[in-house]
Amino acid sequence: MKQAYEAANDNIQTIADRFEINNLLLDLATAIDNKALQALDDIFTPDALVDDKVGGDKNGQHAELKKLLAQMPPYLIANVNIRIDGDTASGTTLCHCPAEQAGQARCYVDQFRRTDAGWRIVRRVQADACPGS
Repeated sequence: MKQAYEAANDNIQTIADRFEINNLLLDLATAIDNKALQALDDIFTPDALVDDKVGGDKNGQHAELKKLLAQMPPYLIANVNIRIDGDTASGTTLCHCPAEQAGQARCYVDQFRRTDAGWRIVRRVQADACPGS
C-alpha cells in the first residue's frame, strides 16, 4: 500500500511540475506580448542562455536578453512537450508569430531547472525544426 501511495504522490508531483512549467511558458509569451520585461527575472535563471538564431547567444546577460525579447512581436505558443527528470526538465515549444511570414513557425528547445522560487528556464535555443516534426 505504501508503494501505491508513493507512486500516486510522484504522479501528482509530475502533474504539478508540468502545470508550473506550462504556466512559465505562458508567462514568457505574455511578458513578450506586453513588453513586461521585468517579468523575465521570474522566468529565466540569471545565467540563462537564449539563442533565437536572430539576435545570437545571450548567455546570462539579462540586459541583452531583455533587449532581444523586447524586439519580438507577439506570438502564440502550441505543442508544448515537457519531459521532467527530478529537478530538471527539457521540452520543446512550437511558436507561431502572426506578424511573420504566413505559415512560419519557430521551435524552441528548452531546459528548465527547479529553483527555490519555482521552475525557471535555463536554456532556450531556437531549433531549425521541432524534434519529431
